[in-house]
Amino acid sequence: DETKEMELDLHYHATASPRFVAQNITGGYLPMGLGAYRYGFIPYGTVNGTMKHQHHNRELKGFGYYEHVWGDFSYINPFKRHLGITKSISTYARLITWRLQNTKRQLPKKISIATENNPFGYDWTWGVLDNGWSFFYGNVMFWLMKGPAFGSFILTKDGKNYYEFSEIQFHYDTIKYSQHYDFYYPTKLTIKADSPKESLTLTFQMDQPPIEYINKFSEGRFYRGFVIVEGIGTVKGYFDDGLEKIPLRGICKIEPQRQISAIGHNQLDLTLIKPPKGVGIDISIESHFLKKQLNTGLVFTPFPKCSFSLKKIDESTIHKN
Repeated sequence: DETKEMELDLHYHATASPRFVAQNITGGYLPMGLGAYRYGFIPYGTVNGTMKHQHHNRELKGFGYYEHVWGDFSYINPFKRHLGITKSISTYARLITWRLQNTKRQLPKKISIATENNPFGYDWTWGVLDNGWSFFYGNVMFWLMKGPAFGSFILTKDGKNYYEFSEIQFHYDTIKYSQHYDFYYPTKLTIKADSPKESLTLTFQMDQPPIEYINKFSEGRFYRGFVIVEGIGTVKGYFDDGLEKIPLRGICKIEPQRQISAIGHNQLDLTLIKPPKGVGIDISIESHFLKKQLNTGLVFTPFPKCSFSLKKIDESTIHKN
């Protein structure tokens, strides 16, 4: 970069074996709209080299991640017919079958869905832990703001053997409003991944202001573009193998990608009221498109009750969230 008088000379050496997401489920294929792709990665490598800045030299040393995507799909028009439509349909079927066979189905206490968490975006995190373990987490939200993750958490302790967790729950601890488009994304999130014998809980947090990379669609009726947000940070949690809880700490990179809806941020929250508080449901709708906030509730027992509230959203408070 001649304008900033900066020169980098970096060398990356992979110390872990390559892996495909869903490698043991679909042969490494993932669906995208009516297309399909493969996502390959190497979660652990060493990076070293030099940085020259304004005639000052500095030695660099750290950890690296490698990834690559191969496929036939479109972000602008995900449901455009592709040559790999047969592969896409069979991949959907395999993933759905695997999830039904390997996850517990239970009615959640609260459901939160939002337009920006549509299936054409994702939450992505990679990290290296102080004990030498490394991991990949990728989740296709299906509009959910919390709850079951429709993705993968892949852990390797030695860079050779990989374990892919199937039972994953996630929630956002903090979210940030984008100044460029009308949507929110997480800056701190927690996941809990379970297997029959082991469980793992991790919290990822951006420690530096994130960068938003914007790709605006020149055309598109339903989506304005997609944004990739990148932030570096720290990760902490614990690993429980049934005998002991192992504390975990490390570094991570957090990358939410969002396919931005043409109608901006709109969110629906459904909260079930269960005994002993009663039996009923609370509904909350926040629509930036309509600039309205709706709250309503219906309680059946022990005393029937109904509530309703509709107010205009104060746009000056949106950016403060």
